[in-house]
Amino acid sequence: MCLSFGLEGIWAQQPSQPWDPGCFSAAVQDTMVRSAFINYGNGVRMKNTSRRMKLTVGQLVVGSALGDDYNMEFGYWSGFLVAPFPPFVTASQGELLDRIQISWGPNPLGPFAVGGFKIYRDGVYLAQVDKSTRNYNDFNVIAGRPYLYEVRGINAYGEGSPGKALGFQVPNGVVTGWVRTINDSPVPDALVTLMPMQGFSAYFGPHDGAYAEPDSSTNENFLPTTDTDWTLCYWIKNTEALNNPTMLDITPNGVNQGLVVKSLNSGGVQMLAGTANLTGSFDANPNGWHHISLSYSSGAYRLYLDGVLKDQKNGTAILNTTSLRVGKRISGSTPWVGRLDELRIYHKSLNELDLAEVMEGTASTLTPGLKYYWKMDEEKGSKSFDLLQRNRFFFCGAIFDADRPPVRTSGKTNEDGYYRIESANYGTGITFLAKPEKFFYKHRALKFNRQEMDYATLPDFPLTSQTTLETWINSAGPDGIQTVLSKRWNGSNSFQLQLQANGINNHIIFKLNNQVHDFGPLGLGYHHLAFTIDSTGAGTQVTGYKNGTLLGTVMMPAYTGTWEEPAEPWVLGARKSGTDFVDFYGGLIDEVAVYGNILTPALISAHAAASRDPQEAGLRIYFAMDEGTGSVLTNSGSLLLTQQGTTFQTEWTTMAPNQSTTPHEFAPSTRQVTLNPSVTSVDQVDFTDRSTIPVTGFVRYQNTDCFAKNVEILVNNESFVPRIFTDSTGKFIIDLEPGATVTLKPVFEDHEFFPATWQVTNLTSPIAGIVFNDITTRKISGFVAGGDCKLPIISNPGTPSGTVCIVKVRSIDDCFERIIEIDNIEGEYEFANLPPIEMTIAVVEHSDPTIKTAFQVLGGKQVDLRKVDTIVDFIYYAPPQVEIVSGMDPYSPTCQTVVFEQGKSYTLGISLKEYYLGEACLLDTGNIRIINEISGEVKDTVLSSSILFYKFRAKVPNPSPPFLQTIQIVGSSISGTES
Repeated sequence: MCLSFGLEGIWAQQPSQPWDPGCFSAAVQDTMVRSAFINYGNGVRMKNTSRRMKLTVGQLVVGSALGDDYNMEFGYWSGFLVAPFPPFVTASQGELLDRIQISWGPNPLGPFAVGGFKIYRDGVYLAQVDKSTRNYNDFNVIAGRPYLYEVRGINAYGEGSPGKALGFQVPNGVVTGWVRTINDSPVPDALVTLMPMQGFSAYFGPHDGAYAEPDSSTNENFLPTTDTDWTLCYWIKNTEALNNPTMLDITPNGVNQGLVVKSLNSGGVQMLAGTANLTGSFDANPNGWHHISLSYSSGAYRLYLDGVLKDQKNGTAILNTTSLRVGKRISGSTPWVGRLDELRIYHKSLNELDLAEVMEGTASTLTPGLKYYWKMDEEKGSKSFDLLQRNRFFFCGAIFDADRPPVRTSGKTNEDGYYRIESANYGTGITFLAKPEKFFYKHRALKFNRQEMDYATLPDFPLTSQTTLETWINSAGPDGIQTVLSKRWNGSNSFQLQLQANGINNHIIFKLNNQVHDFGPLGLGYHHLAFTIDSTGAGTQVTGYKNGTLLGTVMMPAYTGTWEEPAEPWVLGARKSGTDFVDFYGGLIDEVAVYGNILTPALISAHAAASRDPQEAGLRIYFAMDEGTGSVLTNSGSLLLTQQGTTFQTEWTTMAPNQSTTPHEFAPSTRQVTLNPSVTSVDQVDFTDRSTIPVTGFVRYQNTDCFAKNVEILVNNESFVPRIFTDSTGKFIIDLEPGATVTLKPVFEDHEFFPATWQVTNLTSPIAGIVFNDITTRKISGFVAGGDCKLPIISNPGTPSGTVCIVKVRSIDDCFERIIEIDNIEGEYEFANLPPIEMTIAVVEHSDPTIKTAFQVLGGKQVDLRKVDTIVDFIYYAPPQVEIVSGMDPYSPTCQTVVFEQGKSYTLGISLKEYYLGEACLLDTGNIRIINEISGEVKDTVLSSSILFYKFRAKVPNPSPPFLQTIQIVGSSISGTES
């Protein structure tokens, strides 16, 4: 008999499938829910033709019954005289990628399995293990196929009844490859997708939930523990949302306020994040699949539904997030019924452009900023696994369902052009169609970060008496006073277009000579702002438009001049106060257009609805901000400006209004990829991008045949993506978009180049042969001399009988070589105007064969001229000469023999000298060995000053004719030469 028991209100709800054990945490309740086996000894239709027996529960029965065919035992120990009870068996269900692990524990209330255990898979014998073994790994399995495992205990009474468990591996198909141009340059940010779409979602009934805990990879918190950026996103399909139930929360320890997500019965979502309350409604089909995303950055929360910004609020950061719960797992929540898929947590803020890619395809372990990712594609079992760390998302009754959102299995190339598609569900086998895609974007915009004090300047230009000024802005949210555009002129005149926080919104402020007018709320997302300025009358009439709709007209004070002052540029994203910049703007700005007349409302509406024609009549100033890279802003209006605009710390983005795209062309356009249980990974699914246009060239060192490697080529004064460097032959290749206008600039440490830049305008065909010259030069100088005294070893250079000494320098790769014949007795030389590369320098000739041989043995010296000049001395060390300078006085003026008396002490003064062309170099270091027959000793010592004082005592004289004894002194210098 088997009974199930648990806490009322948790287990009695009859979930869609048994709750995973991970749903029950000791931190939540004190009781663990399990199955309890009360009895084992049972039989079917047991009877005896000759006798009948009746037993009562609680009656003490002890004894035995013996028969010809069977024996029966009654009493306490009778339960142990049978085959083992079924063990408690579990099998891995996706936790392991390369095997299925079966684990079991014997029933402690039954007989012991003294004979070990037998393991069966789908009824077929697999293995037998000893009684102490509790685990078995089955490697011979196919991912995606479920297996029923049985474990039976063995004892003297035979095999017991089986304990059973379902085990399987999750299909984890992997496709990898490279996307490169025809010049073999990497193509970053290309998306490779697999069709048809495969996978599952998680279905939650009214009594179902799910639960997960963070891991150590994020410091045991789902969200950052500091006030930094993050994004939570997922797909949802509501089936029932009565009374606006809580469908998901991420909370500190499951009790304090954190992030709470409610599904609205009206068709939308409400999020309580910190102190912010955000809501949004689905635009259509409220019961269909919808993508929901909440991002946090710099104190601002943004709610996106299906990739569109729906709400934005400021709030406090959520810093302690230790549990993630879904559905009924949230205690006391109103039932939510629906489907959940593609649950992701990023430690970065995603915007509309990022979310378009997130909604399009799956992510991988290479995705930047991704920390948790549950695809819900396991198909079987009671848990889903995080793609990055295999963190478990426990299902508390939820089941996998074939209904899923339109998300394609995909991978995105990194800066090296490499992509990896992971966790592709191939079922029993399927042939996918791999397709790459990437787009050319027609427009760009500038991103301003208020906290980082980003801004840009536009060169000074005047306004006519009748002017129309237009721009696009997308605010990051209310935050005090923020300046979009400003100008000062003639000392007392000023203009600011600003945003002023008003509750949860920004208001549009037009300020002229300190008079302020509020044109009303801005709203979320991109907005086209236009202002006509008419100063032909007594004052200045200003009319404002938002998205082509009239906001109002106001009469503002008159001003002097034409808004022109060369020392005061126009400022984007800030205003000047004295010499400082203040009131910085946070958000996006695209286009600054100035017309020399008052535009009609119809024309202003047309500019809001579609991209403007840059050749439009009356367009005097037009900064389209479509450069996309670099820090230069270019005017394409009719008014000639001799200067350009400049950005300061801003970033480029393709999230621009009226955006249009053109797809790249790839060869092949698609490739077939077959994945099945036997082939789970396919590599080298490569594609070639044939859409870009190559620009090639070289960087060489001036006046040499040497080419510079590892020189970076900047595009519009910024590193290209991927970064472009010259190869070992000095060659570079840049693959650019058709129609691109860029400035190329070589950079390498402190080197100078000519030309400093190279302009590429309206690129329509390949460009080759661009040459930059590295005009930076270095020099090598030094001496060729003798000894540490640097005495001359060259005599009468330049004469027929003089010394010939030649020094040679050459590059490591033999592209450069130069020689110098030294023309001075000091031996000084200098190589000037050398390329800044690694060189080898050596003395290759000297008239003295001994000196030449010494320099040949010494060999050349390798020097690195890439950063600084260098000095290299070539020193020849002559064999040292030992001289005894004191203590060897003759016996008398008439007897030059040196006599030492037995038993007396004497001191010798010893020196070492090197001679170069007759000049002596006294050594102050060296090694000296003294072999003294007079004292009967051999002594090794070190010369540490110019004279070594050696003390000894004379011993027994030589009794044999001619009665002489020797003192032999051998000296060697630190260079290794020996006397």
